[in-house]
Amino acid sequence: MTQQKYCPQCGQPNEAEARFCGNCGRELPLLPPLPAAPPPGRRRAGATIAASLLILLALLAVGWFVVWPRLQPSDGPPTARPTSSPTAVTQTQPEQPVAAIAVTEMPDVLVTDTAVPTPSPSATAAIFPTITLTPTATSSPTPLPPTPASLPDEIVFQSNRSGNFEIYIMHSDGSNLRQLTNNTGDDQYPRVSPDGRFILFESTRDGNPEIYIMNRDGSGQTRLTFNTVNDRLPAWSPDGTQITFQSGRSGDADIYIMNADGSNLRRVTTTAEREGHTSWGIHNRLVFNASQGAYWQIYAADVDGSNRQRLTNGQVDEYSPEWSPDGTQIVYVSERESRGNPALFVMDADGRNPRMLYNSPLEDWGAVWSADGTQIVFTVEQADGTADIYIMNVDGRSPRLFMERGSYPSWAIATPTANSAAGDTAVPTIPVFPLTGAGLLPLTFATYDDYTPALSPDQRRLLVSAEIDGYWRIVEVDPNGGGQLRQLTQANANFHHPYFSADGLTILAASDRDGDMDIYLLSALTGAVVQQLTNTPGDDYFPRWLPDESGFVFSTDRHGNHEVYLARLDGTQTRLTDHSAYDGFASPSPDGRHIAFYSSRDGDYEIYVMDVDGRNPQRLTFSPGRDASPTFSPDGEWIAFESDRSGHYEIYAMRRDGSEVRQLTNHTGGNWFPVFSPDGLWLLFQSARNGNMDVFRLPFLSRSLYLSTPYLAGDDVRLVQQKLFNLGYSQVGPVDGIFGPQTETAVKAFQQANGLTADGVVGPVTWDRLFGDNDG
Repeated sequence: MTQQKYCPQCGQPNEAEARFCGNCGRELPLLPPLPAAPPPGRRRAGATIAASLLILLALLAVGWFVVWPRLQPSDGPPTARPTSSPTAVTQTQPEQPVAAIAVTEMPDVLVTDTAVPTPSPSATAAIFPTITLTPTATSSPTPLPPTPASLPDEIVFQSNRSGNFEIYIMHSDGSNLRQLTNNTGDDQYPRVSPDGRFILFESTRDGNPEIYIMNRDGSGQTRLTFNTVNDRLPAWSPDGTQITFQSGRSGDADIYIMNADGSNLRRVTTTAEREGHTSWGIHNRLVFNASQGAYWQIYAADVDGSNRQRLTNGQVDEYSPEWSPDGTQIVYVSERESRGNPALFVMDADGRNPRMLYNSPLEDWGAVWSADGTQIVFTVEQADGTADIYIMNVDGRSPRLFMERGSYPSWAIATPTANSAAGDTAVPTIPVFPLTGAGLLPLTFATYDDYTPALSPDQRRLLVSAEIDGYWRIVEVDPNGGGQLRQLTQANANFHHPYFSADGLTILAASDRDGDMDIYLLSALTGAVVQQLTNTPGDDYFPRWLPDESGFVFSTDRHGNHEVYLARLDGTQTRLTDHSAYDGFASPSPDGRHIAFYSSRDGDYEIYVMDVDGRNPQRLTFSPGRDASPTFSPDGEWIAFESDRSGHYEIYAMRRDGSEVRQLTNHTGGNWFPVFSPDGLWLLFQSARNGNMDVFRLPFLSRSLYLSTPYLAGDDVRLVQQKLFNLGYSQVGPVDGIFGPQTETAVKAFQQANGLTADGVVGPVTWDRLFGDNDG
């Protein structure tokens, strides 16, 4: 594959040696090395866009919560005690063979819900013969039957209430209990995939413990491992493409990884210690327990086993670690407070700051995090030998009984809903949370570059594309200026141009994870890939949903030059532009009738608008220089864009017909890629004014785009008055929120002192200068 640089600003491919984009002139980032070829089982999807988009209707299952327990008596610390007293529940239909996942001979896993005495740490693991496996080349797994639309958050768990251990599922409020498995062997230790579609579990139905996979509704139960030794404790990778587990095939208990279809087995740990109960964090670090002398301790390592780090160092058993969803904390089991009475603890990702969360009179174990990281679900041993599931806040407060006679819970995130056609389903109404702060506000502060901001529909979340470790990753930052929160995408691939769905559960993004740039649907919670949406030669980029989500527009260079396309959910793709010049970065209007884009068809880069079917293109800007990156305001009345018409890039706004052009920023550091907040009160954009490319937020004064006398009143006026007073312009008079003659005099004095037109009107440029620490 020929390596190219893609400009994060305009998406134009450039030669690997280029320092500046040949299309827009922006400086290009350093080019990371080409990623290694994908291992077997992760080949490029060969389905057409039609099939992909049809599957999308049902496979928008998102979210993530993967959790893993401690080891069995021969391989690690004790498991839970058996439960009793069968409880009648509605059982599923007999198991259906799954033709969806190609199976190769691989390792597997098992667990029990039965507590036994803590094993003697000195006891050695049984020595099993090593079996050399030759993975069979398989194609990418055929999609399993889709899960029902709009499934709520649910909890999957194991229970022996019917005699032997089976897998059950219920809503996160404790309702709608269903039995998923039903056979004579023990089915245990369920783990839900990050996208909520599949469940891993262990079963002895074929003799010894093996790893199985099934759909979320219990159908399609398929064996993944075929071994005469115990392969146990499976856990998902954050992107749902791989499985880590414990196996005794090497003689002692070691950690292995395989693809989600059972292919491409590789050994991770090779020490003489016994290792298991692995949790795979979003930053591609594994945590696990390992026998260290007389005790079990917790370690962390990279996914290849390197950079091993010991996190606990006590003279007691500490085990069963589970990463928090954001990768900052680890919940685990420890006997440091009382030997023989394991309690739940939490510590920071580096092992520091351990603190106890819960300690019942008996044993507490099997703890996992809720998908949003606000709660912990865990197992508590009862005096009668049964085990119950409890739930508590992450600080250990408000513990309460959740489900009797169950253990080893795993959280299944709610699945999103996609509209099958335009107008079939109304776009959900989501409450919008006001953004805080005033004036120009920086939102990112890292040493790397941050591009293309995207606010969630409720304005609670902000995603950017950030250059980290040689790749462009999707990162979540605080929309109110608190800095970076967490990294969503982990693969050694570039992810650009994130865009939220109307319900906030999924993200459209462009990625080169399969070589060239294609459009993908990602989980907004975990960043895991839900579906690949385009798969054609060339680069597809900058996807944007139509308002009714019946399709999305995107840009592509598949024809040798850049054009705008529309992809519908019925699988059709329509070319909307057909010109030898550049056409790209298209953005639909809120009413879904028009599309704004920029083009060089008239010799200069200008803003155009066309009908949603590509007809009636009309040019809106007529200035020297490059006008680009148009985006509609939520009310459809304004179009914001970037332009270098003044000699350096600034953010501008104009009416949707091209009239009333207004400059919104004024800084020579450059300002690009404006995005409106969902409530229309703010503009987000990227700027290099502080050296690195950072994301900023600026009020868009659509509530009163220009503040002036006579006697305009409101909170904006009060903010201006207070700011002028703080800057020493005492002639502003009382801070009463009324724009009178005194306020006008103070505004003129400020404008004159800062080289602005002294007209006494607080427009976007004056506001920017006032609240941007006087740097514009």
